[in-house]
Amino acid sequence: MLINRIEKTIEENRLLSEGDKVIIALSGGPDSLFLLHVLTQLRERYKLTLYAVHLNHRIRGFDAHRDALFCAELCDRRDIPFFVRSIDVPEMSKNLKMTMEEAAREARYKLFFELKEELGINRIAVAHNMDDQVETVLMRIMRGTGLYGLKGMDYHLPNGLIRPLLDVEKKEILAYLKEHVLSWCVDETNEEAVYTRNKIRLELLPLMEEFSPKVKESISRMAATLREDGNYIESVASILFEESSSPVSENTIKVDIEALLNRPPAIKKREVRYAIRSVLHSLKGIEAVHLDEVMALAENQKSYAKVNLPGGLWVYKKGNMLYFSTEELKEQELSFSYSLGRNGRVFISEIGTQITAKTLTRDKHLILPTGKYTKAFDLDKIQGSLIVRNREVGDKIRPMGLGGTKKIKNIFIDEKITVEDRDKVPIITDERGNIIWVVGFCISDDFKIDETTRNVIQIHVKHNQ
Repeated sequence: MLINRIEKTIEENRLLSEGDKVIIALSGGPDSLFLLHVLTQLRERYKLTLYAVHLNHRIRGFDAHRDALFCAELCDRRDIPFFVRSIDVPEMSKNLKMTMEEAAREARYKLFFELKEELGINRIAVAHNMDDQVETVLMRIMRGTGLYGLKGMDYHLPNGLIRPLLDVEKKEILAYLKEHVLSWCVDETNEEAVYTRNKIRLELLPLMEEFSPKVKESISRMAATLREDGNYIESVASILFEESSSPVSENTIKVDIEALLNRPPAIKKREVRYAIRSVLHSLKGIEAVHLDEVMALAENQKSYAKVNLPGGLWVYKKGNMLYFSTEELKEQELSFSYSLGRNGRVFISEIGTQITAKTLTRDKHLILPTGKYTKAFDLDKIQGSLIVRNREVGDKIRPMGLGGTKKIKNIFIDEKITVEDRDKVPIITDERGNIIWVVGFCISDDFKIDETTRNVIQIHVKHNQ
């Protein structure tokens, strides 16, 4: 009956197809031994080609070598090709500054996927069962997870990983093995309450079962229900993410901030996760606090800001876009400076703008129109030729009517000019560097036309489309 239940799980979740090549993650413990037994039973049913892989973590000395030998003999009796690798996980843990659990997992999956690639295998079967699922959900609850974490482990992943035993309790596996007189390796470290998962299994779950004997089934059922809800929300979020994002380069993607902020709360952070995954190809190390940082960045009133996330990921706010990149995006430096005669014309190629100047008498000026991009100044107050340039550090002007000076930077801030657009604003000065006009925004009180003005210079700015 147990094998039939597992086959039902496989069918309902489409974990196997006829002719699949399957790697079995074989530690030698009861769960992986049972998985090997189950897939051997189903080998003819699905026309499977089976392989087994074992990793010696070098944590348990001679016992680890004994486990590897046990797995090799087990596979030999079942005519299953067997692969083994030895990796110094304690040293790896130290060098990569990971916990022993994290380093062991990293080493295992690296081995699995290397063999998958080399052998052209399309499935990797791991022996996670209902107890593992419950432990995973509880660990995530303690870390402060959302729906994404509460749904637990999936039956299958896009990379070919499958979990056929997720609906089976550990006690059922042990009972089956004992009934069929199947022996397994014993890892004493699993009984040591030094790792978080072990503490949950050995201490927390037994306590919870005192209040609810079927707590494992309840948590597993909850995870399955939330997985259904979560998968639907994920599908909606995926469609919306495609609408609001676009690739910039191989290592960079941009997301429209206005579209993101207008999404329902359940969608926003999912879109951020999609953006992160599309660049890093993983969400490893990304936690809820990092998603909050990105959302705070999007809501930031500044036109330019950035945050650095795990995995070497940079997220930039530039204008109305968020950029997710593994590269540090530097602002392209824009610099220009042109001389403009008192009766002349110049084209600023860097910003596609033409500026024309002509001198007039005061009386003639009074009959000509002015506007945002056409201004007139007292010619006799200007020292030498005109210079057209973009902003420089420390620029100041005496705005007409203010009665004092003001930094150009503060004018741009007040006018909500984005950082990337500030270098594109033409600034007109005389030869001494006195600012006459911040084009489109502010003219200087020092060069205004007054009752003493005799000669006028009119400047017209035309932005090409």
